[in-house]
Amino acid sequence: MVKREVGVLKLKNVIDWEAFRPVLEEVKGYNAKDWSKGGNPPFDPLLMFKMLIIQFYHGLSDESTENQIGDRVSFQSFLDLQMGDDIPDGNTIWDFKELIKKGGRDGSNKLFAKFHEILDQQNLIAKEGSTKGSQKDSDAR
Repeated sequence: MVKREVGVLKLKNVIDWEAFRPVLEEVKGYNAKDWSKGGNPPFDPLLMFKMLIIQFYHGLSDESTENQIGDRVSFQSFLDLQMGDDIPDGNTIWDFKELIKKGGRDGSNKLFAKFHEILDQQNLIAKEGSTKGSQKDSDAR
């Protein structure tokens, strides 16, 4: 029996996530921050963006996103995390969302526009508030 992948696990395998790096480099602003003043090094921005995908499509708060990632193996697999890996906390998720909005970067809109463009190219539909991804039908949308 072939296991059918759905939700974020399907997205993990059909999307070239590295295609988001150029947009992330443009909008994250990490290169402008002076890390010599302290603070933890940032989590990989691609990990953070994938967390926003989980958050948006499952209707989760920042804290719930952190908790669900800690509890759900499918979310950890999507994020390429192992048990025991550090998970960005709710404050870090909020900070990332604020960072990509700063200075007119419009990062969230740019990233999700790229995400939807890639979904269209793959003939997929991601449903908000759902764990299901589906093939487009001729009458979908």
